[in-house]
Amino acid sequence: MLTRKTFIYNNVMAAGTLFAGRSLLNELIAYEKGYQLTVLHTNDVHSRIDPFPMDGRSNQGLGGVQQELK
Repeated sequence: MLTRKTFIYNNVMAAGTLFAGRSLLNELIAYEKGYQLTVLHTNDVHSRIDPFPMDGRSNQGLGGVQQELK
């Protein structure tokens, strides 16, 4: 006897397999066509999260990440 819970579980698994299979198939087709994804990233912090100290040097107070004022 097929219970309601088993019926729902089987249908959810079948739908998941169908959608996952189509998604994987689309990825395989895109790979075979030679699509390429390039991610470009820029960063202007230059490894300084905090600004240069206020010590009289030429870069004092410059650099770093802008901090939220409270």
